[in-house]
Amino acid sequence: MDFLKNASIKTRLWVIMCTMALLILFGGAIGLNGIAMTNDALDRTYKDSLKPTNMISRIMLLMDENRVHIMLGLQQDPQNHYPKTEDNKNSVHIHTTAITNNLNKITTLLGEYKKKQLTSEEQDLTNLYTIARTQYVNDGLIPAVKALKETDFQKTNEIFLNKINPYYKNVNLRANALLQQIGETAKNNYKEASERFTLIRNILIYGTLFGILFVSISATLLIRSIVRPLNKAVTHFKHIAEGNLDEDISISSKDEIGQVLTGLAEMQGKLKIMIGELDQLAGTDKLTGAWNRRRFEETVETEMDRLRRYGQRLSLMILDVD
Repeated sequence: MDFLKNASIKTRLWVIMCTMALLILFGGAIGLNGIAMTNDALDRTYKDSLKPTNMISRIMLLMDENRVHIMLGLQQDPQNHYPKTEDNKNSVHIHTTAITNNLNKITTLLGEYKKKQLTSEEQDLTNLYTIARTQYVNDGLIPAVKALKETDFQKTNEIFLNKINPYYKNVNLRANALLQQIGETAKNNYKEASERFTLIRNILIYGTLFGILFVSISATLLIRSIVRPLNKAVTHFKHIAEGNLDEDISISSKDEIGQVLTGLAEMQGKLKIMIGELDQLAGTDKLTGAWNRRRFEETVETEMDRLRRYGQRLSLMILDVD
């Protein structure tokens, strides 16, 4: 405050303008960065939740296709009365090959999913899902494919009913739980992004209000620091113009207005000395230094007024040097 008080008006204006510019730049930078962060967070939330969901859904679709291929393979049983449009061995080969390809695709998708950054809850559910799928594949699907290749349709049907269907149901429950958890994680991430957006928005709002308040206070203080000394300087000028040279001129700053008041005080002191010298010359004889007629008449008039007011005695003695 002492620096601003003694600084020039130009410097104070520059300080206020630079501060305003910095506040605007700071607020703009925070706003842009916040908007970018919010967009990135929302985009990341969307992608991070969409890809895993698509992967698990794709895996479940492939698993369901494998069940369908087993059922289609069972239709090639000669004891079935369903119409057959293809050779049994060729049809079984097509279905078993499709099941093998789907198993490879599922393994690849599951490996890609596990590489993603998972929460602890997602990791636990993924492990449970992996265990259930392993049981489904090893104890159900692979033996069924083997029996189907051997055209042992009765054994294939037993495995399908006793192994594949119950294991598939368990895997499906695990997959649904995992999908639900992925959705919950996405919801939480979206909530965090929304809260971050709200925080940034509040910072921008309060920052803008603070900037307006700062500018208002700074402008008020600047106006007061300029207008008050100017009014004081104008009052001093009026008093000097009226002939009052005894008023004390206080100087509280060293800015342009302080320099004006300093010059005014110096001018008042010089005027007071000059007027005193002129009054001395106008009331005394230059050669002898004695009072002249003008000074004599003024003094007599003053003393006569005192005589009439207070009743004091008055004596007058005149000496003629000649």
